[in-house]
Amino acid sequence: MPDTYQTLLFFHILGAFLILAGAGAGTAAGIAMTRTNRVQTIGTLAQIGHTAERYANIPGGILTFVFGTWLVNEGGWDFGALWISLAYLIWFVAMGLGTGVLARFNKRVHARADELTAEGIEESDELAAMASARTGPITGNILHILTLAILYLMIAKPDIS
Repeated sequence: MPDTYQTLLFFHILGAFLILAGAGAGTAAGIAMTRTNRVQTIGTLAQIGHTAERYANIPGGILTFVFGTWLVNEGGWDFGALWISLAYLIWFVAMGLGTGVLARFNKRVHARADELTAEGIEESDELAAMASARTGPITGNILHILTLAILYLMIAKPDIS
């Protein structure tokens, strides 16, 4: 029977896997979205990115935060340790970028695709340009770097001052 620490660690890692799954789905949809001008396709891919944020990244972020905090208490870690403080800082920045920038970007693209579909437009260079805006790849790449940084901190637990 697993002890409390192992149970907390399981849910913390489950949250990390949800984040990685959402990032993978969102990245694949984002890349595919930039390679077409078909309105319905772009709309669907933008919706996939938004759905990945809502149903994988946000729940994963909540799980990692709640169970990670509980792990710090249960494992006797010091909240003042730099690697823990950095992980919290990066987590907040990543959640802000994911929900405040990337999810909103996907929602705007999806909404515009819905408008164009309602007008009967099947292909749109305007929508393709909107979907290919730098906001998506820049924010996505920053989030990938932040995710790798958190993974490094969680795995290595470096003794940094």
